[in-house]
Amino acid sequence: MIICRSVRSDAVRAVAAGAALCALAATPQAAAVPSKVVVTEVKGGAAVASVDVFPDGSAGVVATSKDKIIVAKYKSNGHLNTDYGTDGIATVPLPKTTRAAAAAIAVTSGGKVVVTGSTTGGDAVVARLTAGGRTDTTFNGTGYNVTDLGGSDAATGLALGKAGEPYLLANTKGDFAVVKYCSGQAPGCPAGTVDTRYGTSGITRIDFNKGTDASAAIAARSNGRVVVIGTTQPAGKKQSAFAMAGLTPAGRLDTAFATDGKAVINDARAIRTGPAIALDSTERILVSGTLDGRFALARYTPAGKVDTTFADTGIARPSLKGTGTSVGVYNAEITTVGTTTADGKATALRYTAAGNPVTRYGNGGKAQAPLGGGTKDSIAGVVLDSAGRAILAGTTNNKIAILRYTTTGTLDPNYGA
Repeated sequence: MIICRSVRSDAVRAVAAGAALCALAATPQAAAVPSKVVVTEVKGGAAVASVDVFPDGSAGVVATSKDKIIVAKYKSNGHLNTDYGTDGIATVPLPKTTRAAAAAIAVTSGGKVVVTGSTTGGDAVVARLTAGGRTDTTFNGTGYNVTDLGGSDAATGLALGKAGEPYLLANTKGDFAVVKYCSGQAPGCPAGTVDTRYGTSGITRIDFNKGTDASAAIAARSNGRVVVIGTTQPAGKKQSAFAMAGLTPAGRLDTAFATDGKAVINDARAIRTGPAIALDSTERILVSGTLDGRFALARYTPAGKVDTTFADTGIARPSLKGTGTSVGVYNAEITTVGTTTADGKATALRYTAAGNPVTRYGNGGKAQAPLGGGTKDSIAGVVLDSAGRAILAGTTNNKIAILRYTTTGTLDPNYGA
């Protein structure tokens, strides 16, 4: 069964729910989509950036479409939630003349959606939608905050603190930058405004080795601290290294983390391509990505040191060639996802807490499915629902693709049915 939806992203007119179901199925490209992969066509195309889960098990996918940031909401059964936004698609509010690209999404405990991205003018942006997919005007009065970090800025990540306060990660002037925004719960700090008590006027810049740094992902810890990861390329060096830093609740380098708050890894465990981050239940730091053209997963202690008890002296490196893009944790088991090099399959790898494959999952710890048959198919992110099922989102033929693997690593027969 092929599941196809066609939706406009510009909120002028949306195709009714279930329409265009399945004019696409007659085409060779759509015919390549296996059962239980849900493909949504958005006018102007779409490039998926990230995915998160709502409290009710629905999935929210953030994407770029026609220089706008959009959010698609899928029910727990895999169907578009047509009560959300306009027939399941919400357009993130921004000034009319602003063009932007999506970076990340996070769903609050109350079901509101926070997204980050970058404007073509070189600024970072954070915005919030209501639980119904409308502009949340309680957030900075407009629903968004366009933040100039002083350079040609590019947002790369997003994390929410315990009170729902957004932390935006970005690149600016060759450094990492973390911006903290108010949740609205503290006096004198309205929701969506920059929290000027954090760092320097709300912004913390991190420089590694006076080189060119590229941030990639951020995670918020339970104690108000955050961890950021990415890469750094020292001046005069041809190869980059993995870079990580820890910040205190005040936005200062955490001197108890790694070495004076920063770690630079340049050995066989250095994941330099597409590093993603997650924290397990004890706040050990999981980093997935690509190393030497293969999927890779490394673990660090909460103090920012290599965890040599994990897998092979701190890193799991299966022989599978591909591009790792995201990581999630459920009941101590770790799931990394990405796209294989040879055939572009949507791949989920599941590991035990010790870093070994979960052999009952898929084929010896590996679940795979063709995403849609496009030449540029890619998986952007994964989120684990309350049952431990992996929801993967990505792009196929400029359309949104979303699928769910069961807890045993098979395509969920009920998703999108």
